[in-house]
Amino acid sequence: MPGADGPYPLPSDAEEAARLETQYLLLKFCFDGQFTFAPVNLVDGDKVLDCGCGSGVSLHAFTRLRLKGLWTLDLARSFASSTGVSFTGIDINPSMFPTDIPPSVSFDVHSVLSLPSSWTSRFTLINQRFLIGGLTVFQWPVALRELYRVLKPGGWVQLMESSMGCEPEEDGVERTRAERLICALLTKRGCLVSDRFATIESMLSDAGFRDIRVVEKVYSDVQWTAEQREANRALFLSVMRGIEPAVLREGLESEEGYEQLMHETQRDKNLGMTGGIGKVIVFCAQKLDV
Repeated sequence: MPGADGPYPLPSDAEEAARLETQYLLLKFCFDGQFTFAPVNLVDGDKVLDCGCGSGVSLHAFTRLRLKGLWTLDLARSFASSTGVSFTGIDINPSMFPTDIPPSVSFDVHSVLSLPSSWTSRFTLINQRFLIGGLTVFQWPVALRELYRVLKPGGWVQLMESSMGCEPEEDGVERTRAERLICALLTKRGCLVSDRFATIESMLSDAGFRDIRVVEKVYSDVQWTAEQREANRALFLSVMRGIEPAVLREGLESEEGYEQLMHETQRDKNLGMTGGIGKVIVFCAQKLDV
């Protein structure tokens, strides 16, 4: 959920939209096509929120990777329009919103830090993915309280976050120079770096959520095709190029030093094979009936 005044270090442009789409498709492949983890059964009249939804459909990514959809559109298309389930995607930047959408889907400009008052107890399922670079440590509790407020009693939230930019103890993976720089940038911008997963679980409980469940997935390219591996490598290189302005502004590297790092990264055939991600955690938590 990027913003000019927030910690999110990547741009909001067509290249970033393509990166997010490729990332989603690869993650979906790693999770064997699964994109809903909360034990929720959506029925007529239910409403679903995708928080920090980013972009829409990329035909290029579909053609290349032979997978379909981003989360909001994927879930919407898995339900017949006759079921009466509606889907809302929100982001603070509308530039990447899709235009060709089913009637049951809408996209709106909102921040997770301040959702509409009219949304209280509105949604049966809320999805949020990879906002670790978009929220500071101090903003996370605010965001989770807002998600709790707009969730219906008995509803579920699912949060997906990765070990990208974490300290090595989070997943036991040794960090490369490029990955250490990502960690330094997130730290400089006040993002949640240390004890990331335990902290999120604790904050969910503090916000009022119960029945917290954790799904862990090691992000591995073992079963990938050569084409998918190359797409993921390109994904990591795109991240590194995208964060360059933020790295330079924060004084973490010189222009010359950053170009040298990019050359090293491009020459390393193993670097970026998992897109800088060693582990992915999905937290599912419920707002109990009152």
